[in-house]
Amino acid sequence: MWQICYNPLMKVSVLIPYYNDKEFLPKSIESVLNQNYKDFELVLVNHATTDECRDIAHSYTDPRVIHIDMEKNYGAGTGLIMKKFLEKATGEYIKPFCADDIMYPNCLEDLVSYAKTHPDIDMIFGDVEHIDKDEKSLNNSWFKSRYGFKLSNNEADCLRNYFKGHSILPYIGSFVKIGKMREIDIDVSCIMAFDMQLWTSLLLHGCKIGYFDKYVAGYRVHENQMCTSKNVRLIYSRGLYEITGLAKKYMYIEDVDLIKSIFKNNPFKNMDKSDIKFVIAYEMLLSSIPSLSYQGYTIIHSMLQDENTRNYLEKKFKFGIVEFRKVYSSFVVPVDSTEKYLYLLFKRFLQHIGALIHKQTSDRKII
Repeated sequence: MWQICYNPLMKVSVLIPYYNDKEFLPKSIESVLNQNYKDFELVLVNHATTDECRDIAHSYTDPRVIHIDMEKNYGAGTGLIMKKFLEKATGEYIKPFCADDIMYPNCLEDLVSYAKTHPDIDMIFGDVEHIDKDEKSLNNSWFKSRYGFKLSNNEADCLRNYFKGHSILPYIGSFVKIGKMREIDIDVSCIMAFDMQLWTSLLLHGCKIGYFDKYVAGYRVHENQMCTSKNVRLIYSRGLYEITGLAKKYMYIEDVDLIKSIFKNNPFKNMDKSDIKFVIAYEMLLSSIPSLSYQGYTIIHSMLQDENTRNYLEKKFKFGIVEFRKVYSSFVVPVDSTEKYLYLLFKRFLQHIGALIHKQTSDRKII
């Protein structure tokens, strides 16, 4: 009788990029080096730090530590860091992490165990406990508090959430097959939505998702991290643009059934593969995210300028110029007091110009 023998070890490549993280970097590195599971490599990426972080990182002499120095800082979360990391990584799975967070001793051991018992799962997510800057529990976690997250979420559910701009999967709780990561295109310009771009690309590539409902790390909440209230305007403005790039990925889906699963309420049930661009643009148009809605408007507006396309959409979906106008005319655009004042001022200016033109025209007639 044949017996399948499994390699008891599965090498893991851990990534920690750092930039001016001297306060937290030592604890983050040590939390990896002190893992119960020992078969890993730790890749430390110096993102052109301007403080003592590089000296701190290089003070660790463990042979499993690998160093990468980047010549320029491209912003937190850039895909260039991930691409540099993938050039060096030799593990079967990658474990992305952050320089201000803490990996719990059981993290790699538990995630490797889950991966071995679920070989069909490509991307695994463990729960992440919220802690303060002194590592005290805030009695909350990602799985408990993240809007849109459910342990029952399948791949289509996740894609629906990401299209809506909901970041539902924890970056520092992730564990991904390195081969799958190397097969996707990695966005190198995103900052705020980098992890969303990453998970969306993997899901659209056909990767299967699984959840490990146990704490694997501590997500440190402190005033110097990017996603704090003091940076809310910056986060919002960056996110508005970056989410549009993410949504455009959906236009390359070729599986009609997947589109129907993601957008359950879409009215165009008789769509086929050639209709996907229109369907995604329609979903963009309905989005509550202004930049995404504008992009959907632009795409459909352009499609309706072509007579053949316009006739096709009217015949198949009963959607033409009138229906298009009804959709975008139904949106309620919030207007603050300043905008109301500017509108009235502009309206008065137009009335004034109109009166002048009328007067000049009348004068010419008299002459």
